Amino acid sequence: MLDQATQAREHAEQALIRLRQTVRDIHPRELTDLGLTAAVGELAARSPLDIEVDPSGDDSLLSNPAAAAAYFTISEALTNIVKHAGTDRATIELRYDHTGVQLRVVDTGRGGADAATGTGPAGLRERIRSVGGKLEITSPPGEGTIIAATVPAEPPW
Repeated sequence: MLDQATQAREHAEQALIRLRQTVRDIHPRELTDLGLTAAVGELAARSPLDIEVDPSGDDSLLSNPAAAAAYFTISEALTNIVKHAGTDRATIELRYDHTGVQLRVVDTGRGGADAATGTGPAGLRERIRSVGGKLEITSPPGEGTIIAATVPAEPPW
């Protein structure tokens, strides 16, 4: 029985690795055609939130996997704001330089997101970590949530 459980876990881990690679290779059209800043602008335009997008620098140095990881992290953060934050406003900051991008998604909602538990925060962290980046979530109750990530221009693989 233990061998079957071990094999099942190994198969699941291999499937997860293949899924992550597939996700890294999928890009929304505007991300592929126009770059991260424009794609984030499109996300903001489609969102029910009032979103300010504040970019600086040149996003053309980001590799496709890095841009996709940043894009999907921002997209999921906006979805979480709509579902859980109890606010209708958010800010997205994008700071590009030769090393990559530093991004922040900030809302003024109810806060209290527990960055240590739940699949949402873990999924965000894993997405950014998969391209060699770091992600932090700050969410004191009653003070909104800040999702901050650093994504290198080129993944370390």
